[in-house]
Amino acid sequence: MTFLAFWASSLALAFVALVPLNAAQKSLPTGPIIAAWQNWGACNETQTLQAVERGVNVVFWFSTNLVKDDGQPKIKGPIPDLDCVARVRQKILAKNLPTAHLITVGGWDAPHPDTAFTGAEWFQAWHDWNQALPMPFDGFDWDLEGNDDVKSEWNVFSSKCLELVVDMSAAAKAAGYLVTMAPPQTYFASTVTDFNRYLNNSNPDYHPDFHYRGRNGYAYMWAAAPPGTFDLVSVRL
Repeated sequence: MTFLAFWASSLALAFVALVPLNAAQKSLPTGPIIAAWQNWGACNETQTLQAVERGVNVVFWFSTNLVKDDGQPKIKGPIPDLDCVARVRQKILAKNLPTAHLITVGGWDAPHPDTAFTGAEWFQAWHDWNQALPMPFDGFDWDLEGNDDVKSEWNVFSSKCLELVVDMSAAAKAAGYLVTMAPPQTYFASTVTDFNRYLNNSNPDYHPDFHYRGRNGYAYMWAAAPPGTFDLVSVRL
């Protein structure tokens, strides 16, 4: 099912089921979703296991970037110790605690995916990387954001980047993976009809000195993708 969640801390609770999944696909745990995001490159076995024992049932590991390296699409970034991730997951399985594990793509100040490759090509690269891991992830979470440098190229979603996200997400979903997104509030604001691709907007009526607002860039990704592509939308308040 597709879920919609709103969160303002490291944990999120989701209740609203919107779109049914294909039975052959991976699914989120049944019932309420309690999601927790790891820190950059972190894998703390004790804390993660404790969180799951206390009810967390979706863990987002942080983070990866989709970059061009030696002319090839590569999965790079502050990736956590993947052997540690596998150990934690084995302990969770041993306790019979249904939990989904996804790896995020992006983060603040992180580069956006390299558009030298299509979404389909990026999915194949990600899938090959994922399948070679000690324990493959159940899917990935989009966390593309802006940059501290207001003039940075990463403070705008290029049209090609938006299409890449849509196409890679659709390919992953068709292959049975979970696909989620975690937009900041102004990147996916259901009460606002304005849209542009920039992430360095400001609001003249509220803290006009803050230049890091989006204008529904993620709303385009969600709307342009085939229905049911995204399993969870976690809007950060």
